[in-house]
Amino acid sequence: MKISVKFIGSSILVFSFVCILFNGSQSIFMKSEVALKQRREATRQTLNQILNLQIEARDEIVALKDYLLLGNNPTDMVRYQKSKSSFQITLQELQLLLPNSTDLEVIHRRHQELIRLANSLKEYQAVDLPRLQQDVRAINSFSKNIEISLDFLVDSLQQQEQQHEEQVMQIQQTVVFTQTLILGIVFLVFALQFALILLPVIRSFRELQFGVQKLGAGDWNYRVKIKSGDEIEEVGNYFNQMAAQLSELYHNLEEKIIQVTHTNNLLTQEISDRIQTEANLQKTLQQLQLSQEIIQTEKMSSLAKMVGGIAHEINNPVTFISANLSHTNNYLQDLINLIYLYQKYHPESTPEIQEFIQDIDLDFLQQDAIKIIDSMAFGATRIKNIVQSLRTFSRLDEAAFKKVDIHENIESTLLILQHRLPSNINHSAINVIKNYDSLPTVECYPGQLNQVFMNIITNAIDALEERNYFQHLPSNSPLSLNLGSPTISITTKLIQPNWVEIRITDNGYGIPDEIQSKIFDPFFTTKDVGKGTGLGLSVSYQIIVDQHGGELTCHSRLGQGTEFRIKIPIKLEKISELKITEKAQTQ
Repeated sequence: MKISVKFIGSSILVFSFVCILFNGSQSIFMKSEVALKQRREATRQTLNQILNLQIEARDEIVALKDYLLLGNNPTDMVRYQKSKSSFQITLQELQLLLPNSTDLEVIHRRHQELIRLANSLKEYQAVDLPRLQQDVRAINSFSKNIEISLDFLVDSLQQQEQQHEEQVMQIQQTVVFTQTLILGIVFLVFALQFALILLPVIRSFRELQFGVQKLGAGDWNYRVKIKSGDEIEEVGNYFNQMAAQLSELYHNLEEKIIQVTHTNNLLTQEISDRIQTEANLQKTLQQLQLSQEIIQTEKMSSLAKMVGGIAHEINNPVTFISANLSHTNNYLQDLINLIYLYQKYHPESTPEIQEFIQDIDLDFLQQDAIKIIDSMAFGATRIKNIVQSLRTFSRLDEAAFKKVDIHENIESTLLILQHRLPSNINHSAINVIKNYDSLPTVECYPGQLNQVFMNIITNAIDALEERNYFQHLPSNSPLSLNLGSPTISITTKLIQPNWVEIRITDNGYGIPDEIQSKIFDPFFTTKDVGKGTGLGLSVSYQIIVDQHGGELTCHSRLGQGTEFRIKIPIKLEKISELKITEKAQTQ
């Protein structure tokens, strides 16, 4: 038989028996309580009525005595009539409460005799002392008889109440005995359950526990012996089967361990070889990173030297032209004035001169010559500005830091990249919006800062060229975008008393979220092979953060564009050596 059947069956049997006894005792006790309360309430009402009857009897007797002794006063007779009526009403209520009471019958008869005596007192015409004494004694006798009967009635009620109390006490004692008996039966059943059900279960569990300890100690041949005829015996059989299987598996495992140990030795040697190879590759990668940085720096330095040399070579003839244009303009004005004076004082010239004047259109020639000189002066000024921008950008090879105008550096970078801004086969004309704040000069490494501007603006132009592909996709394509005309926005402002911020924003396709955390990593690039080294943003990050103690962050949303924020202090407090780091931070 199963343990659950044994335990649940015995528990249900005991529970049913306990419920029957308990409910029976509780029902008897509750009924006796209700009956006692009802009897107490009836007795209380009866006693109250008896007390009222005693009071009304006394009032009635007092009123009659006053009538006799105080000269037959009508007021005393009225008092008597009221007390008599109240006495009769109360007596009737008591007869309803105690219909079989002989004491009430005696009181009723004595009260009727008292009423007849009271009626006879109304015939008094003069004072008759003997009769008066006789009537008073009769009234006292009636009063005493009524009070005695009422006292008997009260004693009888109290005796009945005491009997009821004794009966309730007996019922309570019976209930207590029954509940005690129930507790004893429950305890006995629990003891039997423990002895007949739980104790064999405990022995079986101890046998299982000992078997588990034996298996844990490595004794795979140990088997438990449980003959309880229930689920625990089944568990013991399963345990023995498991022990047999474990013994077989253990022997197989020992063979596998020998094989795995041999394989592990081979793998350890291979891992050691791979670790050494990885170390060599890491060293080679570091050397490659350093070489790429040196190459990138040399490229920018060579570009700066070339731009500086071109600017110098252009500046000399332009200076010569600019210096002679003012003299040429003065000479031309003198010749025009001479012609004007000659025409004024010699208006009649030879036909040949007149014909030549008409052929060359002298009036137009005089006006257009001045415009040509002005145009040449404007062109020379423009060339001088370009040369100045080239000189500013050529600071890339400057190692020392100095105070510079940030806006001049940005303008020089835009001048170098001017050839990529007009419309071409890759994109529409790129509009550059400049929102420059009034900034003080900034202490920085101007050449390196120009390199940062060059890298970020170049990436912005590349992004705008790339977005041309998405705009020409079919309108039903999920990658199709309508971002408006290609625009680069450059904003500068003073954000704190000692900090400036430069924001460079484009309305390109944007950077996917999954690669935003990698854009500052060395050698990370999404461009095709040969179009980028992956060092531009990495070097820019180190220039801003390590060299200038600033911040460089990227904010991008796919389909809305990208913004790079550069924050640098106005006064450079710490100078760091530029090094390649493995990874920078994006926001």
